[in-house]
Parts: sequence; C-alpha cells; structure tokens
Amino acid sequence: MRLTKRWTRALAATAVVATVLAGAPAAQAVPTYTVTGTVTDRATGAPLPSACLDLYQTPDRLLATRCTDESGRYTFAGLTSGVSPRLRARATGHAELWWRSAPDYYNATYIFASHATNGVVTADLALPVAVGGFSGRITQPDGSPAYATEVTASTADGSWTAKAPTDSDGRYQLGNLPVGTYRLGIAPRGYPPKQWAPGKTDPAAATVFEVTAGSTTTVDERYLVGNSTFQGGVLTGKVTAAATGAPVAGACVTAISGLKGHEAGQACADATGRYRLTVATNDPYKLRIRADGFPEQWAPNAVDSRNAQAYVAQYGKDVVVDVALRVGGGTVRGQLTDYPGATPALTNSVRVFAVDNSWSAWTEAVDGRYQFDRVPPGDYRVAVKPLDRNIQYHPGKTVLDEGAIVHVTDGEVTTVDEQLLAPGAIEVTLVDAVTGAPVSGCARLSLAAERACADSSGRINFPKVWATGTSLEGVTAQPGPTHWQKGVGSVRVISGETTRLTIPLEPAAVLETTVVDATSGSAVPQACVRPVQSAKLVTSALRQEVSQSTGYCSDASGKVRIGPLPDGAVQLLVLPPSPYGAQWYTETGGTGDRRLAKAYALRAGRILTAPPIQLDRAGSITGSMRDESGNGVNTCVQVFGNHPDLTFGNPLQRCSYDDSGQTPGRYTINGLGPYRWPVHVAGAGSVSGPALAPAWSGNTTDRFAATLVQVTAGATTTAQGIVLVKGARIRTLYLGPSGGQGTVEAYHPMTGDRVASLSTTDPSQSGLPAGPVLLFYQPFNGTACWYVGPPIGARLHRTLGPTPVNLTAGQVVETVSLVPGETCKPVRTDIRTGPAVVAGTR
Repeated sequence: MRLTKRWTRALAATAVVATVLAGAPAAQAVPTYTVTGTVTDRATGAPLPSACLDLYQTPDRLLATRCTDESGRYTFAGLTSGVSPRLRARATGHAELWWRSAPDYYNATYIFASHATNGVVTADLALPVAVGGFSGRITQPDGSPAYATEVTASTADGSWTAKAPTDSDGRYQLGNLPVGTYRLGIAPRGYPPKQWAPGKTDPAAATVFEVTAGSTTTVDERYLVGNSTFQGGVLTGKVTAAATGAPVAGACVTAISGLKGHEAGQACADATGRYRLTVATNDPYKLRIRADGFPEQWAPNAVDSRNAQAYVAQYGKDVVVDVALRVGGGTVRGQLTDYPGATPALTNSVRVFAVDNSWSAWTEAVDGRYQFDRVPPGDYRVAVKPLDRNIQYHPGKTVLDEGAIVHVTDGEVTTVDEQLLAPGAIEVTLVDAVTGAPVSGCARLSLAAERACADSSGRINFPKVWATGTSLEGVTAQPGPTHWQKGVGSVRVISGETTRLTIPLEPAAVLETTVVDATSGSAVPQACVRPVQSAKLVTSALRQEVSQSTGYCSDASGKVRIGPLPDGAVQLLVLPPSPYGAQWYTETGGTGDRRLAKAYALRAGRILTAPPIQLDRAGSITGSMRDESGNGVNTCVQVFGNHPDLTFGNPLQRCSYDDSGQTPGRYTINGLGPYRWPVHVAGAGSVSGPALAPAWSGNTTDRFAATLVQVTAGATTTAQGIVLVKGARIRTLYLGPSGGQGTVEAYHPMTGDRVASLSTTDPSQSGLPAGPVLLFYQPFNGTACWYVGPPIGARLHRTLGPTPVNLTAGQVVETVSLVPGETCKPVRTDIRTGPAVVAGTR
C-alpha cells in the first residue's frame, strides 16, 4: 500500500521543520539557528514575564509555543534553514503583536536563517496596550465590490504600515493598530497604493484618521479609475448531505486564503445546494463549510484547515468544488513518548490514514499528545514523522505494511500510543581495493545529510542515524585524492543496532606540485590547474571528481594536489588569478605551445611530485578574422585546439558576436602568459551560404603549422589577421539502413584536435578544413567507431587505425557512409592510420 499524495505532501512540509533538543547536539549534521529575544511593554519598556510566543509555519500550522521567564526572555533553539516561521507574542492586558511589529499574520515578517548572527536571530517585541482599527468597503467606480484590493494604513509620519485584503464583497478589517494618526491607501493586492482616502491621488492631500483605543473607524473608499487586476475568479459547486445526497440549503461556504489565512469571501447555498463564490485569481483557497445540523467541514472531506485541499480560482473559468457533508465518526488519540534517554522533539507530525486510501488526516502532536475527531469508521494505520527523523508506523515499525491495523468505530475513542524509535548507528571502514590497506577519508549519508571523517583507527562512525524503512540510507565514501569516490546504496539502519560497512576503493593517480611567482618564488593561492590528456586522439573527457570548468586550485601555501586521476599521460594547463598569465606547464617555466608542455605518465596508486609551476605576468593578443571578401566574421577564437578536457568554462576563448559588445571580426584574449601562442579561429557555420573552415594564425589548417604569436607581459600584441576560406562540406552522412542517431565529430589526424562537430541531419552547416580529417561516430545506442572506408583488397582494419578523408577547400561531398560494422569500426588510434582516401560517396 502507498501513502496518499496528501500524506506525502504533509510529510514533505514537516520534514523541513527542526527539532528543539534543549541543549543536546542535533541528531543530524544540519546547521541550525536559534530565535531568542525579550518581550516588553511598549509604553514602559518593562519586561513581560509569562508572555507566550507562538511560531507559525503557515496560518493553520502552529509549530511551537514558549513563554517568557521573569526577565521577559524566551528562546526557540534548533531551527534549520528550511524553517522560516512567523512569530506571535501574547500577554495578558496587552494586544498581540507579530514580529517585527505587525498586527497579524498577514503583515508579519518571516524569520529566515539569514537573519542570524553567529547562529542567533534576536527578535524582541514591545507589546502595545492601546489599540484600535479600521473597517470599511472598497468599491469600483460603478459601486461593485473591489475584491482583490489591499488597504494600507500608514502612520501620518510614514514610519509604520499595515495592510488588509478585501473580501469578495470589497470589505476589509484592519485591527490591532497602535493608537495614532493614519492615512489609508488602496491598490490591487501586492501593489503600492496609488489612491488615498478620500479619493486623492496625492497622499499629502489625504485625510488623516485618528485611531483611538478600543475603537474601529469606518472608512469606505471608491476607486477613481476601475481596476480589474486579479479579479474574476469563481469557486462554485454543490453542498449535499453525504448520507442521503440531498442538497443542503443555506450551507455557507467561506474561502480562506491558503497563504495568509484571511477570509476572502463567503457565499451560502440556494435551495438546490448550489453556491457561487467570487474571489481573486492569485491566491490558493481552502473552503470552510458550515450548515445547521452538521459539524464544520473543510472541502472536500476534512475536519480542519490543515487537512483541507487548496483550490486556485482561474480567470474566466469556474472551479467546481462539490462537498458532501457528513456526520458522526470516531476519535483517534494518543500519547507519543521518546525512546529512553532522549530529549523529546519540539513537535511531531502524526497521520491517520485508511487502509483503502479513502480518508486521511494529519496533525501535530503538541507536548506529545494528538487527537483526530470525526474519523469515518473503518480500518486505519497510524504513522509518526518526528521532525528530525524518519517515518515510523504504529507500533514502532519502519515499513508501512508492517504497521498494525487500527479499527475506528463510530462514536467511540480509539487510543493509539506510540514510542519513538531509538536511532541506530553506521560504522564505515574504507580500504584499498587492491591491497586491502585502510584508506583515510570521509563519508556522507544521503538521507541523514550527515558527513563524518575517519578517526585514528581509520574508521568512520555515525553514532546516531535514524532507522530506515523502504527508503534505505546511502553512503558515499569520500577519500582523499589517492582514491576514487564510491557510493553504496540500500543500507538498512536498524533501531538500536550498528550497521557495519567495508567499502573497497579503487586506487587512483595523484600529481602534486606548488604554484609560485616566477620572480619572487612566493606562493600563489587560487591558481587553478586543469589536467589534459596528452594522447593524440581523445574523444571523451578525462575522468575527474572536480568541475572541469575550474580544475584543481592551489591553497594558501601554493600547494595543489591533482587527483584522483586515471592511468595515462596528462599535460597541465594553468589558469592563475590576475596579474598572472595562463600557461602550459613545463618543468622549467611556462609555454604557450602545447607541444612543449610536460607530459606526466600517471599510474594508479602512485603520487608524482612535479617541480613548482612558475607564473609570469600576463599580456594580451588582439586581432581580426575575416572572410575572403574582407568582411568581419562573427565566430570564436582561442589559443589551443578543441579538446574534450577543455570544453567547459574556457576562459581563454573569446567570441565576436554583434550582441557581445565587441566589433564583428575583432577579438582580444587577455590573461595569457608571455610566451608564443597559436591562435585558433573556429569555423563559421551557415544555413544558406557557404560554411567557412576553421583556421590558425598564419592562415594554416592545423596547429602544428600555425604561426605562433609572441605575448609580452603587460602589453597587447596585435596578431596578423586570419582569413577564413570556404570550408569543405559533407551534404549527407549515411549511418545505415535504419538512419542511426548520435554525434559525428571530425579530428585532425596529426594534431588530434577536433575540427568540427557535424549535425547528422544537416552536416553541410559545418565547414571542414582542407586536408585530411578523421570522422568519429558515437551512436546514442551502440559502440563508437571511426571511419575506415570500404574494404580495399586484403586490407585488415585491425592492423590499421582510422582512415583519413582528404578534402579540398570549398569541396562538397555528397555522401559519406558511416555504417557501424562496415565502413565505421572501433579501431585503435595509437597505430598508423589507414591509407588516405578521397571523400567517399555511395
């Protein structure tokens, strides 16, 4: 059996509320904050002992109540960032006040964790004694009700305001205001006032009204200009008796705002039981039904507001809500107690739900006690969701189907007491998957959102983890850079027991070094290093556990540990902070030519230490890219070839587009080390005209032949302009009889750079450079393969690599066949390529 959607929603709302553990450590490693303050008399400043404060999560959901001590001080501790309540203060002989200084929930300010200083929100409240208010009716110019309006009362000096919404008849009530003088403004809900009573557009010309103690001043107002904002929502339906189906004439339906809790309108049923209620269209509403001979009911079949369904009125469309009023039912009540030695939680959510899912309701257990009234007779289960723990089912079960069935009889009381389950524990041991030796590190629990690290024995302990049910715990091992992370799911936690896990971790390679100023030798923090696979043809990104857009960054001492990394050779692209320039790393200094960069052969289980990375001051390159007619080309420029490890977050790329603020056909690349750099211009695709081929500085087609541009520290070097010529194009890619789906990329056989990504539906949009290219096809479902062309004599593809396709500038190739298993095979790329072929056609 599954929980109803309403039960699931209620539990989701409950889960964000923190427990108050009265000084005990939080059960889960979730940051908490405290709300504390003093309640005083506004007139005298004297503290008010025994004043009571209430935390409300929603208008109908009271979380907790605390009363002040002799000094007028109160404290709510242990709230999490997911709890943003509103706070009310009450004291004998005083008017209630909502924080910060509001007359009601509607005007109250949310308390957010962000309000905290060192984990504490100070919320002092000074309660008034003398209060009064306003009431009245707001209408449109034609006298019809303005039922989507807010009335704003502002003190004459403008230092304080409060608002009240109108109901479906345009009426409002704004009480609990401190005595004083006020102006009244009106506007559609959520908008600042544009009109002030009586009928003024200038607040200075408005009447100043006096609020006196214990009095309510009537102020009506009519809009000077009609306003239909948020108007026009209709809730309608029929009220009947559940037992007979007969209409209930005279039943009154009241719409209560689900957001602010105010009454938005009321309509009573006619002789046929039908009602029609006009409300604003920008608010969810809960419907309360009262009728002679029936107990109060909330639509569609709830006994209180918290279990009612919310309905949103739609403009120009009636929302139909039929309600069948019922009588009778039984009572389910009980007492919750915590496990021995525990400090009781602030509050717990309790839910009773029918075995056949026909009815359910939830409530908060205050001081451990709960009660459900008018529960329809039948078979039920009772579930408890402590605020900081997992769900349990009476009696003390963690799996729904193991919960006892409770029978409810009409007119009788069924008592269901429940003891909260004690926590279990998880002990994690991390070991090397090859040697079995202990591995230091940390681990994280997914459900508990708790993280812990190894003690001196190498074990990681979670001493307080709540028992799991059908949703099992997950553990993610987070070792240092010497091993790969690993997740373990489906971990069952049993109350009062310790679950022990041994997680074998795959060893990885690590490269460590330091980053220093090349001149002074001082450490440089926050210099980021991105490892790049140095193999000739790379089609997929390096396996890493950090963001590819940032890489690994040096700490305050300049040290950087690059790992975990897989076996293989890597080069290092260094992206330092200003004023330093980027570089490809060599052991004697930086370079802009990747061919000169040091390649480190990494092996799992080993830590390599490299000489320091020496940073030089940065310079810039500027230049132009044009087509053969001399027109500026909008495209992108960078100082290295396209590579899977350099795809994300490329700070050394600049794009020249009309909407970028740059001049079309011009570029400037900043942040380059003072070395000789190649400049690469991406091709320019086209739907209608010829596509342009990518090019390199010196107007060549590959990086190895590019003219290198010398950068000078603190200066901008102007590079020779690059001319983009018409690219070769492939009109059709034949991927087999079924059509095939996936990605096709073109690579340069000498440099290994990716020169283009081709659309499988219209590859002619991409221009290819003249000369040889290798085509790589990655089906969405299937094995990746390289173009090898049709068989030639006794040629064996297993002894050859991919076959280059020779292209000429501007050439249009009608069709290239990339059929897996025929002209496209998963051949090796570390051996010689096959004989070059002229672009094949079918």
